[in-house]
Amino acid sequence: MQNYQATTPPKQPLLSEDDLKSLSELMRSTYKRDSDPLPFQLAGVRCQLKGKDAIIQALMGAGKTAIAAGPHLWPGNENKVMVMVSPLMALEDEMVETFKNNFGLNAIAIYSKNGLCSPVVVKGADFHKKYSSLGIVRAFLCQGMPVIAVTATLMPWVRRDIHHKLQFARGESVFQNAGNDRPNVSIVVHAAEHAINSFTNLNFVIPATVQFALDIPKTYIYVDNITIGTDIVDYLNARIKLSIPAGVIHLFNATLSHEYWHEAIEKFRIGEICIMTGLAILIVERSAYSLVLLKPTQPQASALSKSTKQKQDKKTKKTLEEGKASKEYAQAHGLEYGASSYKDNVPNGEQPTLDPEAVDKELLTFVQSTTCRHHLWADIYDNNIKCIITYCTMLRHL
Repeated sequence: MQNYQATTPPKQPLLSEDDLKSLSELMRSTYKRDSDPLPFQLAGVRCQLKGKDAIIQALMGAGKTAIAAGPHLWPGNENKVMVMVSPLMALEDEMVETFKNNFGLNAIAIYSKNGLCSPVVVKGADFHKKYSSLGIVRAFLCQGMPVIAVTATLMPWVRRDIHHKLQFARGESVFQNAGNDRPNVSIVVHAAEHAINSFTNLNFVIPATVQFALDIPKTYIYVDNITIGTDIVDYLNARIKLSIPAGVIHLFNATLSHEYWHEAIEKFRIGEICIMTGLAILIVERSAYSLVLLKPTQPQASALSKSTKQKQDKKTKKTLEEGKASKEYAQAHGLEYGASSYKDNVPNGEQPTLDPEAVDKELLTFVQSTTCRHHLWADIYDNNIKCIITYCTMLRHL
């Protein structure tokens, strides 16, 4: 095996405001865009040219790929190589096509299914262990080689973890937050009314009054198991009437080819219905509403019971009171909101406080929220909401 010795790269030149303006114009003209690069794109490219590590948060589809393409336009970088690490093979194939078609760059995807470089389950513990060891690559790179981490969802604890795992120098890296809020999407949380494995909770996707394919709203259903996804397709197909042609429901997952992805997306976009406002619905177990997240008040001291019967009666009464309180808490935090019982009173319980160190990563707070979830989302991801939301997501139901 040949030994390689890390070398120190030449000192990166400082970029003036005129240089940034030239870079912006170069990206716009070369990539045939109608507007200049977004601030987070330009910041990402600038960090690479200056040799600085960076973490960038921007929503899906905002153009994070341009961050990787931009540096190749700067004089002297034409023949340099960039390495991108992605957890999904399908995404790697997509990136190859994107670099070729949108940026005029040659790219190859390196992966294997024969055990040499095998994909692993993204949600599994083994994946996180392997992916979190990416920082060891630093030992094989030149000193000062920049590493850029891009993501659409960056909680504070994730940001700290990235700094540690990728061995970012303290105080020398850049954090660019373009936000990830989508104000045109209403975020709704509903308690499951039926067993999760029955799929009956998904009946709203295909309304009972549907007569034609265009009567079915454009919908994505996310599930963390591909096999279950297939079962859901079968279940929903069984609900479609004979007047609706087959093929309106499709699978869409990482095991399918890039060609399938592209064709499925195009078919999804084509149609006479143009939905400008989306609806994101999270269906959760009913028990998620009963876990009290508020700090308990200090109980009053009580006199000692005089007999065993009194103690038992007191214990029974306490159990009943706790059960009643738990039910009232759940209802006050949205348990019945939007249910088939039409109990659509807006949840009026006290808003749970965000806890960045919570084991559930603040998901329960999100579920039990009694305020606008867009603003809660903004607090979690440090977004700056600049646009006015048409109506509060707490007032949106099926």
